[in-house]
Amino acid sequence: MYKLFYYSSNIVYDSTPLYHYCRRKGSNSNNNIDDSYINASKSQVEFFKKHCEDILYSAITMYAYANTIQYNIYIVNNIKCSNNELKRLKRNVKKNIKYVIKNKHFLLIRKIQIIIFAYITHLYYILIRFKYKR
Repeated sequence: MYKLFYYSSNIVYDSTPLYHYCRRKGSNSNNNIDDSYINASKSQVEFFKKHCEDILYSAITMYAYANTIQYNIYIVNNIKCSNNELKRLKRNVKKNIKYVIKNKHFLLIRKIQIIIFAYITHLYYILIRFKYKR
C-alpha cells in the first residue's frame, strides 16, 4: 500500500467502507506463526530508506511492533516460543527502540507495550495472557 501512495500523483479519500474485517478466535490469521508480518515491515523499512527518509522512523516503529506482535501470536495460541526465536524478536525490538520512543505519532500505550516486551518479557507474557484470557 505504501508503494501505491508513493508512486501516485493524486490521492483521494472516500470514507465509504469497501470491506469489513472480522477476526475470529482460532482463525488462520490468528494462528499465523511465520515471519510474514516481520518481513513485510522490514521491506517497508528498506523502501523508506531509499525513498522517504523523512518518515523512516514510522516504518522502523512498525517493524519493532511487528516483532512484538509475533510474540503475541505465540502467547495467545498457547504455542511455545523457542529461546532463540524470543531472543531474535527482542533483539529486533531493542535495536530500534529509540525510534519507537521518539515517534510522537505512536500511541503511548503501544510504546509501553514494546518497552515491556523488550526489557521485562515475563511481565509482558503475563499481561498478554491476562488480556486475552476469556
